[in-house]
Parts: sequence; structure tokens; C-alpha cells
Amino acid sequence: SDFFVSLKERFYTQQIQRILIKEATVPNCFYNLSDGVNNGKQNNVLNYFDINNPLTFTIAPAQYNIDQYITALIAGFLSNGVIVVITQDDLTQKLIFTFTNDTTLDGKSSMAPVLGMTNSFTCLAGVPTSPQFPPDLSGINAVNIHSTAIGEAHGIDANTGLISLVERVSLHDIPYGSFGYKQNNDSDLATIYFEQPRNLNRIDIRLRDTQGKILNIGTKKMSLVIKCYFA
Repeated sequence: SDFFVSLKERFYTQQIQRILIKEATVPNCFYNLSDGVNNGKQNNVLNYFDINNPLTFTIAPAQYNIDQYITALIAGFLSNGVIVVITQDDLTQKLIFTFTNDTTLDGKSSMAPVLGMTNSFTCLAGVPTSPQFPPDLSGINAVNIHSTAIGEAHGIDANTGLISLVERVSLHDIPYGSFGYKQNNDSDLATIYFEQPRNLNRIDIRLRDTQGKILNIGTKKMSLVIKCYFA
């Protein structure tokens, strides 16, 4: 997911005027709880206060369903000697925390969005309390394919400005372990025009999350099919 392709064909990769992005295939192999090393932004650390004692724990990066996540949360609190009962409301889908001591969960923790927290909240001892929103275990919902050779300054990111965006592939309905697929049927939207003809004998490809962090797909494969028009 971060590599160069050197095409053996020399003649037909010269003087490329424009390209058409035909299709892209990307594996959904990114954990919904990540340590920030290979799977996007870190979201597996929770900071909190037991009475007034600052504590923290980390959940191992993996792909969790809600039951597994609740079990991991309980184990994380217990690792610091904090006893809690966690359930999920059937109607609101919010998590319900019941602590034996007054406990404040830090809304600035990397795990806050996963828990459904937009800011810190305090759970009084013995009082069931919920975060502001339901938990979010959706993980990475979309990935971007970048390439300086074929997509230099082709996209604009609100945070960083011009980026080498080639294609965006949605993973919102792709189960973990399956492949996201994007096929372009609109030639106008899928075409990248070059100001000057280019040599595309050597093409760089990078797979990034929506914040620009390079993703690691391990031993799985991704593919990008392009149609080139040359002078």
C-alpha cells in the first residue's frame, strides 16, 4: 500500500496527456480499535479519574464487536482495580456505566469517539450513567489512493490544501476482511488532465486514510486500473 510500479512498456507510457481512473479495489483490513501504527488514527486509549486518581488503560488493537468491546472495557478498568458494570441500552444503543466509586471519563482520550463521548462526563458511585452518544465501532469508513505521478495537486484537503488524490474508495458497507470496489462510469469525473504530457513509466501508489496517514494492508492486495491517452 506504499510502493512504486515500474512498467516494462517504454513507448506507450511516454507523453501521456490524460488518464481515466477505471476502477479500484482495496481490502478492508483495518481494525476498528487501532494503536495508530498501521490502521489509521489511534483510538484505543482511555484516560479517566477514579475519585481524583488519574488512571489510564489501553485495549489491544483488533476488530471488536460490541460484546467483545464491552468485555475489553471491563477488563481494562479492572486492570487498575476499578470495578464497573457496563451494559447497552436496547433503545438508545448507548453504553451504561455503573461504577463503585465516583469516576470521570476524559473526553480528550483517543477512545472518546469510540465510546460515543464528545466531552468528559462523571459517573457517581452506583448511579448508571451513559455517554452523550452510542459507541462507534465502524472503524475506517473510506480510504484515499494517492499518487504524485498521476494525481499531483488533483485534490484539495480542507486541512492540508492540495493533495495527490487519485481516487476515494468507500468501505462503509464492506465487512472486515472483504474488499471495497469502486468503478467509475462517468468519464468526466474520472479523468485527470495533465498541463504538460507526462512519462508514466514509473508510478507511485499510496493508500491513506482521510487524515492522510498511510495505511498498511499487510499481505492483502489492492489494485488500480487506469486508461491512458498519449499524444
